[in-house]
Amino acid sequence: MSSPSRSSVGRYELREQLGAGGMGAVWHAWDPALERDVAVKEVSLPEQMSEEERAQARERTLREARATARIRHGSVVTVHDVFEHEGTPWIVMELLSGSSLRDRVQDGPLSEEEVERIARALLGGLSAAHGAGVTHRDVKPANVMATEDGRIVLTDFGIADMDGTTALTKTGVYVGSPEYMAPERFDGERALPASDLWSLGVTLCLLLEGRSPFKRSTVTGTVNAVLAGPVPPRLSVPEGSPLRELIGALLTRDVSARPTADEALEILERAAEHRSPAPDARGAAAALPPGAPAPGTSAAALPPAPLPGTPASGTPAPAGPPPPHAAPGGAHTEHGGPAFAPPGGPAPLTAAPAGGGALPAAAPQGIPAPGVPASGGPHTAYGAPGGPHTAHTAYDASVPPGAWAHGRDASTAPPPGAAGRIDRAHRAGRPASRRNSRPAGRMSLPVTAAVVMLGANALYVVVLVALFTAEALGSGEGWGSVAVLGGWGLFSAFAASCMATRSRLLYGAVVLVQLLVSVMLVLDMFVMLVHAPAQLPFYAAILLFQLVLGGLLTVPRRARAYFGLG
Repeated sequence: MSSPSRSSVGRYELREQLGAGGMGAVWHAWDPALERDVAVKEVSLPEQMSEEERAQARERTLREARATARIRHGSVVTVHDVFEHEGTPWIVMELLSGSSLRDRVQDGPLSEEEVERIARALLGGLSAAHGAGVTHRDVKPANVMATEDGRIVLTDFGIADMDGTTALTKTGVYVGSPEYMAPERFDGERALPASDLWSLGVTLCLLLEGRSPFKRSTVTGTVNAVLAGPVPPRLSVPEGSPLRELIGALLTRDVSARPTADEALEILERAAEHRSPAPDARGAAAALPPGAPAPGTSAAALPPAPLPGTPASGTPAPAGPPPPHAAPGGAHTEHGGPAFAPPGGPAPLTAAPAGGGALPAAAPQGIPAPGVPASGGPHTAYGAPGGPHTAHTAYDASVPPGAWAHGRDASTAPPPGAAGRIDRAHRAGRPASRRNSRPAGRMSLPVTAAVVMLGANALYVVVLVALFTAEALGSGEGWGSVAVLGGWGLFSAFAASCMATRSRLLYGAVVLVQLLVSVMLVLDMFVMLVHAPAQLPFYAAILLFQLVLGGLLTVPRRARAYFGLG
């Protein structure tokens, strides 16, 4: 256990305790071997664990910390070392300065642009972690740091949930924050990478709205909201927002339909491509530099405007600049953003207009540019479950939204003369987005079985139609039955082929038809009981088939969730 009088552990000299909670304590420490400041976390194991369980938990913690140390991504906290001291696991990580997203949102919801940048960073970090076989299991704002140099860093990998398999310990206490847990965790299922994506969706909702969509006054109420509350929750962002589509995809209760981190990034990028807001003509014209064409003017109809640093005419411009996402020396960040230079080094260069010199990347307001030390911002405890403790941080919450857009800053603005080149045809073709659109995903097993049974039912009804048609041709009667059976068979074939559209209207129609057919079969069985008892087993088999088909679509939660019905 931790001790306030402790001065060192292993080779690390403990300077001050940054935070403590039920799952451990974090110190600002000094590594004399490498001469650098680090964060050292002591992982406390629950006292109610048996010796065998504690040994397994220690081994799991050390194993997962080693796996996390292999992750190389700017949005994942770097693990430098892991060791065991006096029977307790200790993890040595990079020391981050800044504040957690939980602290940031205390002042109110964040802007849509800033949340979009955060989403990209966290999806990139989760993609790297899941690719290394590491599941975080406790993604929430308190475990995400916004550092003073502009990074978004996911911390506390694999150590907040000591159980490792379910959300409930043997003593009946939930491990973690229930409002951020995926529904499958409460069903006793093992935490999966998809569970991290659900937690990220809840986190993004909190950042946008200032509150968790599932938080209730009691734990029971919170769990019920996670399991049965409306998803996706109501958001204040406008229709067509990339974040609306992303959150709708992440917050689906069907695990098989939930996207991976890479797929979620594609959803965000695809939606962002379709988003192209129409600028105000007067405001755009006023903001244009001298010589730039007015909005709506064809760029081909105008002579190219001279660029800064080039002669007005007669002298060709030098070779074009590197692409906007290129870092100095050709280095690139994970998702195309400008690379940060290490503290004390030169500022990274971004793309400049042809003929002009490279411009240093402009840092957002209130955040020191790379290479410039922060003004008095002390280090922050980011790993303590009790929450980070920030004092006098140099982080400024009033960053202009445009400065937070991923891969963009003031130095990557379009060169003069290019402002009028707007692809309006692409913007006009932007598809409309629906508030309750359901994300694409794999068909769940119950729905797949129902589709197969609908197809089999259509084939069986075709045989019945052929038999009844032959009988009607001979007697001249029974054409009504032929029409009813024919309509039923066509509907079954149509439903089987169109179930992948996830139409709620089709879902309701199938369930209603199965109910009506079942009632009609029960009535027919009473008639058969009197006039043809030998046919009762046949009718009973058909009735059971229809009931199983309807049950596959209505009873399993995954089947209902596939159609967005919880």
